[in-house]
Amino acid sequence: MRKIYRWLALFISLFSTFSTHSSDKTTENIAVVYPVELNQAKTTIYDEVITGIRSVIPNLSVITHDSEQNNLQALLDANHPARVIALSKQSAAAVQYTTYKDKLVCGLHYFKDTCPGVSLSIGAEDITKSIHELLPKTKRLVLVYETGLVGIDAPRPMTASNGISVQVMPATDTLKAINALGNLVEHDAQAITDVVAIPPNLPEDILFKVVASAWDRNITLITTNLGHLEHGVLMAFVPDPLAMGKQLGVLAMKQNTGWEATKTSKVALNRLVAKHLGLSFGESPFFLRIK
Repeated sequence: MRKIYRWLALFISLFSTFSTHSSDKTTENIAVVYPVELNQAKTTIYDEVITGIRSVIPNLSVITHDSEQNNLQALLDANHPARVIALSKQSAAAVQYTTYKDKLVCGLHYFKDTCPGVSLSIGAEDITKSIHELLPKTKRLVLVYETGLVGIDAPRPMTASNGISVQVMPATDTLKAINALGNLVEHDAQAITDVVAIPPNLPEDILFKVVASAWDRNITLITTNLGHLEHGVLMAFVPDPLAMGKQLGVLAMKQNTGWEATKTSKVALNRLVAKHLGLSFGESPFFLRIK
């Protein structure tokens, strides 16, 4: 269980290729900024992401800032970076108060269109690829989420990916997301052929009810919140921090940066739920298996 809490600590709290044309990338100094942390689990994730960035940008400048943010402007001035990669929502906000806000590249939090960078939202293409390999009988993936906190990002229109039909069910608030999810799990979703992705911010009391209904009807649930796994969701998909770092590094090297969903995820499995659904995965590459 130690591994799951290491990952959970970060993801609850934070709630491509190179162009061959030199004009498309910068060779200037690039800095990465992240907050000073007493939590070792968070520090480990930051370290893994930074290792990924360094694989693309070996001369990366690494800057930490305190909670008061008083020292960040001076630290950035000392490095004078062409790009500033901010890891966490806190660091992105801190950079916004400096003269380097126009050079910001965001990472390790949920966002879209508000900042160039790589979001914690995982691209649907990566999710459907894994589902196709792990659950080959799947015909439909249904994404239920609250607008503004998208665990799995599906560009629209997106009707199918890796041979799987993708249905997007956005809701304007938590209550509407809960109602849509309840109706889906209790009535509309089909066993075996449907996979339902639940909102990452689903309240715990609602999660228990959704899991119970899914268990009774043999509905397959997935999530991007690792904490849901031990409560009865079959699989949790989380960003691969090393791959995310590489993706951030590639993006920061470009002259024209934009927003991207995370392209590579890692998958964790609840073995008890898998057994209940009659699923066997052998040596499938799960980074974590519980129960």
